[in-house]
Amino acid sequence: LLGEASQLSQQEASSNSNGNASSKEPPPEPWGRLLPLKRGAAHIKLFPRPAETSNGQANTYIFGRGRSCDIRLEDARISSQHCRIYCLENREPGGRITFKVYVEDTSSNGTFVNRRVRLAKSQRRLLNSGDELCLVKARDDQDYEAASYVFIPMEPQQPQARRPVSSGAGGGVSSSSAASAS
Repeated sequence: LLGEASQLSQQEASSNSNGNASSKEPPPEPWGRLLPLKRGAAHIKLFPRPAETSNGQANTYIFGRGRSCDIRLEDARISSQHCRIYCLENREPGGRITFKVYVEDTSSNGTFVNRRVRLAKSQRRLLNSGDELCLVKARDDQDYEAASYVFIPMEPQQPQARRPVSSGAGGGVSSSSAASAS
């Protein structure tokens, strides 16, 4: 099911925000993971990405079969651009920046959350730690496991500017407001 997703995630981890892999900055830590339900399948690490300033979204990942997708999945039932996962920035009183993590269906096939909720095209849902995402309408438990992932927000070892960190059991993540020298 998983095509080039782990390769892409590893490439992003090995290069910093300006794309220079030889920088002395430590590689970024993932802000989230998608753990497969299928035993032995590769997990997907979600690394920090540039923000889309026009809409407040950050860390956007597009999932699907298409070549332009960030996470390519090999299953004929998955659309060429099936869904996307992203963070929305929120400034709380006192200046603290938090992020909420969302999944949005971009297909006509639907994206399923926790087996029961089917997202229709353009519908989004807040992701919480432990939520299951299934990208196909599963025929049975084995089929469900082959196309499903569990979302886990992650907390980094060191705070960095504008980098999301887990805020607990929910899908919200927060970011340090410290500035980094470039």
